[in-house]
Amino acid sequence: MRHSAVLLPLLLIAAASASAQSRDSVPPKVMQAGRISRQVDSAAVRIFGDSLTSSVDSAVAAEPTWDIDVRSYETRERVTHFISIFSGRAKERVTQWLERGSRYEPMIRAKLRAAGIPEDMYYLALVESGFDPHAYSRAAAVGMWQFMTGTARDMGLRVDWWVDERRDPVRSTGAAVRFIRDLRAQFGSLYLAAAAYNGGPGRVARGMARYADDVNLSESEDPFFVLAEKDYLKNETRDYVPQLIAAALIAKEPAKYGMQFRPVAPLAYDSVLVPAATPLRAVAVASSTDSRTLMELNPQFLRGMTPPREASLVRIPVGSASAFDSAFAALSKSDRAATHVVETKKGDTPDRIARTGGISAASLKAFNPKARTLKSGRYAVGQALTVPVPAVVEAMRFVPDPSIERYPKRAKRAVVKKSAKGKTAKSAKTVKAAKSSKSKTKASPKKKTAAKKKS
Repeated sequence: MRHSAVLLPLLLIAAASASAQSRDSVPPKVMQAGRISRQVDSAAVRIFGDSLTSSVDSAVAAEPTWDIDVRSYETRERVTHFISIFSGRAKERVTQWLERGSRYEPMIRAKLRAAGIPEDMYYLALVESGFDPHAYSRAAAVGMWQFMTGTARDMGLRVDWWVDERRDPVRSTGAAVRFIRDLRAQFGSLYLAAAAYNGGPGRVARGMARYADDVNLSESEDPFFVLAEKDYLKNETRDYVPQLIAAALIAKEPAKYGMQFRPVAPLAYDSVLVPAATPLRAVAVASSTDSRTLMELNPQFLRGMTPPREASLVRIPVGSASAFDSAFAALSKSDRAATHVVETKKGDTPDRIARTGGISAASLKAFNPKARTLKSGRYAVGQALTVPVPAVVEAMRFVPDPSIERYPKRAKRAVVKKSAKGKTAKSAKTVKAAKSSKSKTKASPKKKTAAKKKS
């Protein structure tokens, strides 16, 4: 509860009353600031009890601060627009995002601080994904920090069929922090770095070159806002920084905007080195937890097991590392086996082999994408198929191929046609469709030549 706005006037009135009562016995004199303070404190104790002054002090001490510049831009139209949305129709969703983010906040802030980047860039992940490690965009950007495959690999993340570290909140945060640090060094502005993170450094660099004179003339504003006023950046990028500022304002003063959220326990774990091709279920059993908890701690493992050919670091619940080695060694060989190999025979089908292994045909096909099938749907004879055990399938994530990258198609442009009455009307066909329809009605050059020859 904040006392400063409502209660301090009452304290001053009470202090004035105490001063008036003492004038009969004390000669008038100039009061020192310390005396006024003592009278206010005394009145506070009489009216509200001993706890008020400490409460006032704590309220002042708890006044929020930001290490990115939000105050200079909080009244801008696009910032207030997103504050209205975040605290209005999207209030419930944003509250869920803030609660989810609190699990990762200490880790993210620590990495930002270590890299010399303002810690409030933490809210960039809210704008990107709502702090969802499994967020997947239309352009196939993945994870809390929404990396494309190529950028992720450039930043040192592993992205393949077995592992997608874009989904790993710890590893992807490290990559995002390095990327933001490099972008800030390139552009000299944190908000330009954020815009480049969203829209690409090439586009921001070209914009800065094109509007260099305007940027240089504006000394009071961040270069991003100068560039954003031009009809150059895409709408998503133009609104990206205003959303970041709005999120930071609301998150640190939720009550001001009629919101509240309950932080959850921060991410904590131990790490153990696990052999290649180990079921996550076996790791869960050896660390006295369940597969669901282990999957939440290790969202980067896509196939319900550690990758073949090399050992992997796996996160397990705090306090379970000390007994892990002995517990893991005590597991049976079958419990530690993730797959087995089956050679296809005549008449074998995906359904038959999957049913024998106690798994689905879809799971079998996922582990054997290059297996040859006949027109009849049966497998070609003599192939070695990798069959995952049911425990592996249980922890498997059915996600799109991590190597896929999609880019948004160009926006459709309406074709304006004239109606029979001479009025114009917009057709839903695209320019491309219009061109294709023209090509159908127009004779090809070869047909024209043939027609000429006939004539």
